[in-house]
Amino acid sequence: REAHKVWVRAAEANHSHSKYVVAYNLMAGRGVETDYERAFLWVSEAADEGIVEASLYAYVLASKFQPSVARKYLNISIDNEMPEAFWFGYLDFNRGATGNVDVKHALSLLQKGALLGVDSAMLALGNRYKVGNGVEKDLSMARHWLSLVSEQAFPLKDSFIRALDDEIAVMKKIDEYEFISRKPISDRLLSTARSFRSSTLRNSATAYASEGNFSKPFNVGASGHQWGDTFFSNHGVYTRIGSTIFGPDGIHHEVGGATLGPSGARYGSDLMYGVGSPTCLSIGESVLCN
Repeated sequence: REAHKVWVRAAEANHSHSKYVVAYNLMAGRGVETDYERAFLWVSEAADEGIVEASLYAYVLASKFQPSVARKYLNISIDNEMPEAFWFGYLDFNRGATGNVDVKHALSLLQKGALLGVDSAMLALGNRYKVGNGVEKDLSMARHWLSLVSEQAFPLKDSFIRALDDEIAVMKKIDEYEFISRKPISDRLLSTARSFRSSTLRNSATAYASEGNFSKPFNVGASGHQWGDTFFSNHGVYTRIGSTIFGPDGIHHEVGGATLGPSGARYGSDLMYGVGSPTCLSIGESVLCN
């Protein structure tokens, strides 16, 4: 308390930095009872007199006690590139907390805050890229910003990043499909693929997807079952001998990652298409079909 009294005497003698210290003591309850209104009077004077570190505190307290001058102190903090000021500026201009709403300016402040390493800004910007809110949807950019957030600020970061990686993989499969097939993926298959992470459970070699139960090695459909190397389905009986598959629609030869046969072909382990049959997209051990 004696130290605080010394700072008060210096502040009353018009020492600018002392005004900031007195304000800080009043905000933190250090050597004196907490009093935010008195703190605002001192910290705003300090900011007006050029104490840069006082400006952001002046903005926060002005938001409560004198909103009409809050943005003056906010702009001082931003002009001096105080990292947290960009986050507060984003919130203020995005919501119109102490003045007009300016979403474009808010987004610009958010991006600058993220570049300066502010956890809250990086988290918000990553989520915006994830859903395409105010920016073009970009899962890779979302992953970039979210991966930089500290675990203290984002405790679920690891599990969130893993889920995002799954979604990125699904969208990559869709891009490959559209490139190979030279046609856009159907809305129904796109919706199914996007929800793949939450709708799929794996059990041994069988995958359960929202389109039905598909089992390796033939990915025929929900009506089939496998016995050893023979697969029975409503399409007929298929038997594997070495690298050759015998079925009612002809002989299929496995060459590398491809299965070549009269009814169509498998492109690596990713894409499968055939004449007169649905176009299918393989994700992990599941096959989603139009």
